[in-house]
Amino acid sequence: MPDDQVATPDFPRIYTFLASLFDPSCSDHVQRLAEMNQIDRDTTQILMHNMAVNMANQQLREQKTSLLDECHDALKNHHRTKVQGGALQSQQRQQQRSIGCTHSRRSCPEDCSFCHTEYAATNG
Repeated sequence: MPDDQVATPDFPRIYTFLASLFDPSCSDHVQRLAEMNQIDRDTTQILMHNMAVNMANQQLREQKTSLLDECHDALKNHHRTKVQGGALQSQQRQQQRSIGCTHSRRSCPEDCSFCHTEYAATNG
């Protein structure tokens, strides 16, 4: 390589190699590492060292656990809200039918919550 060119790591190759370390069906790690050029091997070594440091860091583990818990709670709440919201819309449509709302969707006054809920539910 000429002196004026700087070698850059092949990050797709490096991250593919790192991902293969966690794949139990892959077993040719040493051979694949030997086939890499020097800059890719050095970059891989640095990234593996950083990963080991991060995994050993108690504060990072606690942050990860906290973020995963928050995500799990948010997903549960989203699902609960979605289910409750769907039940509420269904109940409002039944009430509208039972009281016989006479407005058409286009001429319905803004304060008729039954028609607007029905319209939003059917037209997104």
